[in-house]
Amino acid sequence: MTTQTKPNVLIFGTLNLLAGPLMEHLIPPSPAEPLVGHIRIIDKYSINPPTTFVSKSIRSALENHKDLVEYRQENVTNPDVVTACFNDPSPNGHPYSHVFDLTGDLNYEHPVAAHIAHTLAPAVIIARCSAAQLARSPGSIKAHIRMIPPFYEQIDDNTRYKEDDEKGWRFDVDKGAIRALVWHETIRAVGAIEGLPLVMLKFGIPYGDNMVGFEITSLILLGLVYQRTGKEMKILWSPNLPKNTINTRDFVGLMWAAAEWTSTRSRDEANAVAGVPIHPSNDPSLMTSPPPSQYLIPASVGAVVVPIFNAVDESDSTQQSLAAVISEVFGVKVGFYTGLPGLLAGWGMRDVTEDVNETHMEEWSKIIANSFPPVPQTPLSPYMSVYQLEEHGCALDSEKTRKILQYKFKYPHFSKDSVQGFIEWCKKEEIWPLMNASASK
Repeated sequence: MTTQTKPNVLIFGTLNLLAGPLMEHLIPPSPAEPLVGHIRIIDKYSINPPTTFVSKSIRSALENHKDLVEYRQENVTNPDVVTACFNDPSPNGHPYSHVFDLTGDLNYEHPVAAHIAHTLAPAVIIARCSAAQLARSPGSIKAHIRMIPPFYEQIDDNTRYKEDDEKGWRFDVDKGAIRALVWHETIRAVGAIEGLPLVMLKFGIPYGDNMVGFEITSLILLGLVYQRTGKEMKILWSPNLPKNTINTRDFVGLMWAAAEWTSTRSRDEANAVAGVPIHPSNDPSLMTSPPPSQYLIPASVGAVVVPIFNAVDESDSTQQSLAAVISEVFGVKVGFYTGLPGLLAGWGMRDVTEDVNETHMEEWSKIIANSFPPVPQTPLSPYMSVYQLEEHGCALDSEKTRKILQYKFKYPHFSKDSVQGFIEWCKKEEIWPLMNASASK
């Protein structure tokens, strides 16, 4: 296949998280051939000077593969800007046929208006631009991929939820799940666009290269903190609390597998094989808050069918299994708090979070100060949000994904090797603190 006949790809969002691993998957190291003709990455951040963490791999690709990769710093909430990203000619003259929409607000603390502006709006704008190009040139858009973060409540020890299990889509707005509410309605709004060659991946808790935030990264860094202090690391909630995981390298591999899968079939065919009915949240606040977003679809539309695949590895991780790996990697003792109601008596979860972060960040600052060579600008931090310390699980059954997409995992299990692989990546990026042997504890 020549470069001219390989698909051109648009990647919207996650310059600081998934765009790098996805780009590296599509343009593997020589002598392997690129899987694509051209990649155009679009996000709000500046690269030079950087206004977010930008990995060496992205900077290197933009410098050394200018014929294959382009970056645009743009506002993806502007429909005219997004339209130009689709319409502006690629270097090889072919249209962009594979769209990866990785946009969305992941911050638990943000209000509903922010999530609507940064999750719902760009997702619908990008999807409408895909549909518009498809209408102008039938068959020109082969795949439109979007992700679904692990924001649903899945704390049952013994249940793993298939894509079409309604209980796997629960969230509680009364407990602050505004983020999940908007992401959920975004699935419906994008899914309602007819004919779009759409696939969504409902992923587990991510870790690995480029994942400088999120829960598992914090857990790994806490292993380093407790290795330094020599104290026992204690974790809240049941050791059996499900925490299903996915390595970033496998997540982007599944994205591409899903894109290739849907590129050979119609939306109706994809729905018939992998379609999941996504029911309305029926939360009145989104429709009654003045003014309601123009991008929402009313609950009266009913369920919207979307091709969805669960994206988790084969380890079926729990807090216990994650703790065992951290213990093995860092040589620390890890335990669990029992009698939790007594522990929290008189404390709110925000109080607990502030207390543990104060302790951890004090030790982390010492680790950074004693690192040799220094890493003063590292984006790594063991700081944990309230959400990370609350009781939230992720329990997904990926049987359908394995059967249909037939993707071969690079990291099928969360293990000592996969954690050490992440640490080695951090060292190559020069963001991992190396202990100065002369520094005393």
